[in-house]
Amino acid sequence: MVRGFIGRTDQLRTIRAALTAPVPASLVITGEHGAGRSSLLAAALSGIDLSDTLLLRVTPAASPQPLSALRAVLPADVRTAAEAVHAIADLAAGKRLIITVDDAHLVDHTSMFVLSELNHDSRTTLVVTEPHGASGSPAAVDFVRYRHDTTTVRLGALTTHEVAALVGEMLDGEIRVGTATAAALHAATRGNAGLLSRLVSQGLLDALQQHPEGWQLAEFPTPRECPADEELAARLLQALEDAWRAVALGRVDMLCRLATWVGLGQEVLCRWAIVLLLRGRPDDSWRLLQSAEGAVDCRRRFVEAIVLAFGHGHGADAVAALQAAIADKPDERSIAHLAWFQSLTGDRAAAAATLAALADRVDPEVRLFAHTARACNAVAIGHYVESVPELRRALICADLLAEEFPWLPGYLTGCLIDSLLLGGRIGEATTLAREFHAAARNSGWAVAVALGTLAGRHGGQSPAAPRVAAVSPRRDG
Repeated sequence: MVRGFIGRTDQLRTIRAALTAPVPASLVITGEHGAGRSSLLAAALSGIDLSDTLLLRVTPAASPQPLSALRAVLPADVRTAAEAVHAIADLAAGKRLIITVDDAHLVDHTSMFVLSELNHDSRTTLVVTEPHGASGSPAAVDFVRYRHDTTTVRLGALTTHEVAALVGEMLDGEIRVGTATAAALHAATRGNAGLLSRLVSQGLLDALQQHPEGWQLAEFPTPRECPADEELAARLLQALEDAWRAVALGRVDMLCRLATWVGLGQEVLCRWAIVLLLRGRPDDSWRLLQSAEGAVDCRRRFVEAIVLAFGHGHGADAVAALQAAIADKPDERSIAHLAWFQSLTGDRAAAAATLAALADRVDPEVRLFAHTARACNAVAIGHYVESVPELRRALICADLLAEEFPWLPGYLTGCLIDSLLLGGRIGEATTLAREFHAAARNSGWAVAVALGTLAGRHGGQSPAAPRVAAVSPRRDG
């Protein structure tokens, strides 16, 4: 199997046409590292008749010395570029000459000059490959690239469908990759065939499980022994960040599974736990948190409290856990978290006392949960109008912290709609609810519904959750 063929039909056709054209010219194949430039060229060459052709393959040499890339095919006494041009022409002995240069941007200048001079010959076709945006390209590469008769073939990223097909082919065609897993692999590799090949060679099949909709990433895959390389880790974590900020819960879930398998479990732990909770799997979320290694920091304590309170209806346990952590190692963010959970569980006096210790704090996260706690305290005694400005301020802080808490604006917006409605400001509530209830992309509706559903499972034992469905305009159909 020649990797890189899937999704490259048009490019393959273009390359073969250039290689077999009556009048040889020049061809540049460009794409990012791992896009399959070399594989595509190999596939193109394998499908044409080379019986009357001399194929000369040139690769960069370790030495930057002049003519180093051509030294293997040149007589020992050749010293100048002009001598090299004549020597290679003599080597062709009248046959058509195809010269391929892999990673041309790394070839020494003199060798590239020789090849560009040979390209002037009506019987010589020059094919060079180089990555997108390559720096330090020899001037001769630019000469080839900008010739009027040069054909440039650009290899873009594979699509999600092509990723699924390529992974299936790499696994000997025995695997039909499910749509969600293909989307995660596409996001994590940005459709790079080389990175996909690396994942497969490192045992991707071990992380997959059969599913009616195709093979999917296992729910809790066992981490492999070798950690992810830097390039894959960077792309995977960036893809996860993008999905997290978009509150794309299903995609975050799949990317967290992949991240765990490649050894990035600690980096994605808290986000994965939140996503599992919001997808209605609090037991799995709690199990994940409790099985994780490493120290429990402020963020993990907060996530554990969220799961205890909303997922299991154990608000008092969440408060107790935060109090114990603060007693051991106080920090103002954990104190702000505590104030929120105290207000959620109805302990207004304790929440007010905790909030008093946070006066004049400027940290956005502290202010976010302080405003939210004050709003909850106001709602608890029926002062709905007083809670509105606090919730609006909390939403402003949440927007500043979108990278960390992209799911929280949905919850806060639901609470704000409730307060507006119960405070008699029905027009404002309905206007705000209209777009929210329409489940517009990234509106947060799904989060509000998820938290409301979780809270509803535990009755009075759970924290208050927004009841946005009560004020949402009816949608026809």
